[in-house]
Amino acid sequence: MLGQSITKNGLLLGLFAVVTTGVIAGTYLSTRGLVQDNIRAAEERALLEIIPRSRHSNSMLDDAVALTDDTLLGLREQRNAYRAKQDGEVIAVILPATARDGYTGDIDLIVGINRDGSVAGVRVLSHRETPGLGDQIDYKKSQWVDGFIGRSLLNPKAEKWTVKKDGGVFDQFTGATITPRAVTDVNYREISLNGLWKNNPAIVQLLGLCPLLAVTGSVINAIGMGLATIFVLTVSNTCVSLIRNITSDAVRLPAFVMIIAAAVTCIELLMQAFAYELFQILGIFLPLITTNCVILGRADAFASKNRLLPSMYDGFIMGLGFSAVLILLGAIREVVGTGHIFANMELLFGESAKAWKIVLVDDYKAFLVAILPPGAFIFTGLIIALKNVIDGEIQKREAAKAENTAPTSRRVRVTGNIS
Repeated sequence: MLGQSITKNGLLLGLFAVVTTGVIAGTYLSTRGLVQDNIRAAEERALLEIIPRSRHSNSMLDDAVALTDDTLLGLREQRNAYRAKQDGEVIAVILPATARDGYTGDIDLIVGINRDGSVAGVRVLSHRETPGLGDQIDYKKSQWVDGFIGRSLLNPKAEKWTVKKDGGVFDQFTGATITPRAVTDVNYREISLNGLWKNNPAIVQLLGLCPLLAVTGSVINAIGMGLATIFVLTVSNTCVSLIRNITSDAVRLPAFVMIIAAAVTCIELLMQAFAYELFQILGIFLPLITTNCVILGRADAFASKNRLLPSMYDGFIMGLGFSAVLILLGAIREVVGTGHIFANMELLFGESAKAWKIVLVDDYKAFLVAILPPGAFIFTGLIIALKNVIDGEIQKREAAKAENTAPTSRRVRVTGNIS
């Protein structure tokens, strides 16, 4: 019996591994071309931001030289340098470089050097700096890197190539110098109330706080993370419900994790194919959806005990409730932090969405705390407090209503004889 059980569980795990691998492989093959095109287009845009097309006549991507320098450029692996030519003559080069002393890891850059030795421009390709502080090196967040344009090894002198705090000529950033309850038989109304309000994953269960606090600096980031979470929750709940009667307790959780990981990988590939810039912004927080306790919790507490349609609906509603809090928090932080809302909506909805941006206050001075991690904690706390106040008022009204409808006792005078 024990041998048969081990064999059966092993075969089930193997089957899940084959199916999830097949799904990932299919998604990869169907999106590979788009992903490669997006990566190439993003690389070309970065190069053209440094040396515009008007300055050269060749394709810099096709005129590359492999470099492996780990001393002057700090490279950890082979990367390409690009040559810009006008009428066959080199007018500038774009070199890869890695700053190994970032606050939380390497900072990968590309640096344009004109023929006269001056800097044509700098762009940061990847980093893990603190959101709202060190991430100001990203050109989408600030134009700080433009301070290098026109500089050279002689302008300023070598000892001045540092931040002002250390006696140099370059500005530093303000504040940054280095840069489960089980539900078995409920109706759809109860599922909706639980997911959206009573048992909201974000503000009642307090699960998934990592992405909630990290990516809600703007509405578009929150929408992107919300859609990804809805997709993973719905797919994982659906698949778990389908296999609930054929998985034993011994392999249940490993099977659930494989399903969730496959769904997360698929949404990553889809976002790379259709919303590449937003995929880059969300970064590590997309794959971290795999470890989101909301998803595994719903799979184990609900989907593994219920039929297909209720499980699918539960995943969708729980994801919707989580996304609603993400978007609300993102909107509050974007408005308070920047004075506008719905910026960069084109990252998800296309070029026409650029017009959706609404400037609420002209000449607004950015409120840094709102877009920093402390702001995320403060506004999340205020949202939770507001929900608690509303719940308290609802309970008072229900108690008062119950009092008014309760039967009251009456004194009755009885006369005569009782026989």
